[in-house]
Amino acid sequence: MKKILAPFLVGLLVGAAVLYLVLGRPSLSSKPASGKALFDKVEARLDEGGDFYFFYGLERLSSLVGEIAQTLKEFIPGTEKEKAWLGQVTNLFNQLGLGEIDAVGASSMTVDKDLYRTRTVIHHPPDKGRGLIWTLVGGEDRDFDLLARLPASTVLAGLFDIQAGKILDWLKIALPKDPSGKPDLEKSLAEAEAKGIPLEKMIHSVAGPMGYILTLNPQKKISFPAGEKALEFPEPELAFVLTVKDASLFDFLKDKIPGAAFSEKDGLRRLQVAAPPVPISLSPTLLAKGDLVVAASTSALAEALIEGTAGDRLTGTDAYRRMSRGLPQRGVGFYYLGPGLMKAAMDLLAQAAPPAKDPSAPDVVALIRRFLPVDLELLGVTQKGPEGLAALLNHTVPIEKLVLLQFVPALAFPKSRLPEAAKVLNPPKL
Repeated sequence: MKKILAPFLVGLLVGAAVLYLVLGRPSLSSKPASGKALFDKVEARLDEGGDFYFFYGLERLSSLVGEIAQTLKEFIPGTEKEKAWLGQVTNLFNQLGLGEIDAVGASSMTVDKDLYRTRTVIHHPPDKGRGLIWTLVGGEDRDFDLLARLPASTVLAGLFDIQAGKILDWLKIALPKDPSGKPDLEKSLAEAEAKGIPLEKMIHSVAGPMGYILTLNPQKKISFPAGEKALEFPEPELAFVLTVKDASLFDFLKDKIPGAAFSEKDGLRRLQVAAPPVPISLSPTLLAKGDLVVAASTSALAEALIEGTAGDRLTGTDAYRRMSRGLPQRGVGFYYLGPGLMKAAMDLLAQAAPPAKDPSAPDVVALIRRFLPVDLELLGVTQKGPEGLAALLNHTVPIEKLVLLQFVPALAFPKSRLPEAAKVLNPPKL
């Protein structure tokens, strides 16, 4: 009975709270005097006169969460000890900084033919911003020098100014000590240190821009078996980049990666890892120079990212120039989805999809193609200010399609085709 009653009450109270906030607040057009200053701050970061405009004040959110937790304590059967998790949820809410949010806003507008811009603002008072979601990212907007080094073949990239050590420090406080007799985080870190794995030191050495880069070479296709089929895909290259304070991470990997050849020249430290023969360009490489560490699937990509070697660059392509229209050049986060990735993914899915046993059953691939536009491109920048975060995103499909994309799995994989879809996603092992 308790297992049924608790979720029912949670859903009932949360639903009632949402209805109260939505129906009980004054309309946006009235701009109440008590909230006009807050409205104006958020409004200044949004685009007016577009396809979509939204503002919502959340001044009562923190107190509402406390009221819900207290109400649940009164209604859910059990002892105080059994209901202690409610207090932990409330503490987590506050530690993350969610209770400091006093307003959110969003807008979307058409910039040009097949080009749209969406802005999102998450605001907190100027004397707040101490929770993890605010302190996790860097202190202020910056230039991403690495952006200018990305190859023109880049189809997916994300660069973020993340303070990894702050996540670890927060987890030490947030996670319970010895829950159910299990070792706590600090004890686990100490045990790792005793085994020669300076995990805490390495995590704290990572501070600043980090990210991932995926490139595709449409001129060179790779072929790999999947069951009875041979699938083709543009040859990919993948890299991860970290900004570090010291050499602890590289030194640890240098000693632990078996068979890696180490060399150093002109301040560039290299670990070349042996790779098995595969039908793809593969030369796993770890490079370190200055405060950058790059791990890449090929030496060429690693060198391009850490040295900025010659070659066509992403920022020089027509696609990037178009997508960057009206976007700021500085921020704490950068994310990019370029032309070609969606098409390559759809082509791969079409090759891998098994023939339908029932001709009347929906065509999975056709459904996915209908809802996943192959011309989807994105370029976004996240900025941080003294009163919160703002994300600016240029995209090639209207906002309603971006929203619909969230429902594609449910639409594209009806129950009648789930077994066949599972075979596509999990081909037999050779």
